[in-house]
Amino acid sequence: MGLQVLRRTDGQERPWNVTAANNAQLVRQVIEEIWNGGDLELADQVFASDYVNHGGLIPDLVRGPEAIKLRPREATFYLNRGVAHFGLRQYDKAIADYDEVLKLDSRISAAYNNRCLSRAILGQEYPKAIADCAEALQLQPNDPYAHDNLGIIYLKQGDYAKAIAEFNTSLKLDAQRPRALYGRGLAKTKSGDAAGGNSDMGAARTLQPAITEEFANYGVR
Repeated sequence: MGLQVLRRTDGQERPWNVTAANNAQLVRQVIEEIWNGGDLELADQVFASDYVNHGGLIPDLVRGPEAIKLRPREATFYLNRGVAHFGLRQYDKAIADYDEVLKLDSRISAAYNNRCLSRAILGQEYPKAIADCAEALQLQPNDPYAHDNLGIIYLKQGDYAKAIAEFNTSLKLDAQRPRALYGRGLAKTKSGDAAGGNSDMGAARTLQPAITEEFANYGVR
């Protein structure tokens, strides 16, 4: 999905159990009944037993549904709900949730990163989106997510040289990043380097078969 997400104990990156299955109905249920409606018992049915909340605000690592029930009205709550709104392509609502996160704790780099991407997708506030990613990099200087997101912004603006530079930086941090490979491939192709672009995009599809669809959702083709 392109957001900074919670990390499971098996090392796989997933916002939480239901979005990994792309089940929009369950995502809506999580938002409407658990986070908005306060039905915390539903978390026992929805969240996996090995779900881990790494929001940064809970002093002890909590596993399973209790991680969602604990302190639901603090910054972690809004960060998770923002991820859920993003998954439903409700980008304005996602941005509003990330605003709330940063009112509560301005040190959470994931909120800046995710707000950056949400603004980039809407295509209305590129300067603010760039500023968000810059703030994320101030907090986490070696953050490939921020460089990916900046690359996406420059792609959408048609500044392919800057896009390639950002994706190159991301790939120096993690050479197997599908988003960076695919984004760089698009930028190369649009710059006239069809062979280099196809090579990058092919490598990205090998790592993540649905990467083309992900970029289409960003408004980048």
